[in-house]
Amino acid sequence: MVSLRIAALLAFGMLGCAGNPAVREAGVPDSPVPAAEPRGVLRAVVDLPSTQGCEEKFDLVLYRDRAVDLIEWDGARGACSRRTVVIRYLSSRTSADRLTAAARQLAIRFEPESQGK
Repeated sequence: MVSLRIAALLAFGMLGCAGNPAVREAGVPDSPVPAAEPRGVLRAVVDLPSTQGCEEKFDLVLYRDRAVDLIEWDGARGACSRRTVVIRYLSSRTSADRLTAAARQLAIRFEPESQGK
C-alpha cells in the first residue's frame, strides 16, 4: 500500500513538471560541448549593484544563455565594484557584442577590455 502511494506521488510530480513551462523550456540537461567547438573570451571590468551575492546573481542570469560556457571572477569575492570578469562563450552560438549588451543590463558599469590586451 505504501509503495502504491509513493508511485502515485511520483507520477503526480512528473505530471506537474511536464506542465511547467520553465521545465519544458530548459530542454535537455547540460551536455558536454565538444572541445573542438570554437570559443571566444570576453574580459571586462564590472561594477555590479551592491547586493549580497552580486556576482552570483550576475552569473545566474548570464548562464541562462546556453552559449555561455564559463564565467570566472577575479579574487575579490564578495566585492561588487571594480571587478574583473572573464566570460568564455561558444562563438558559433553568440557574439561578444550580444553578451556585452546582456551584461550591461545587469551591471552599473560593464567595460570590455580591448581585444589587443
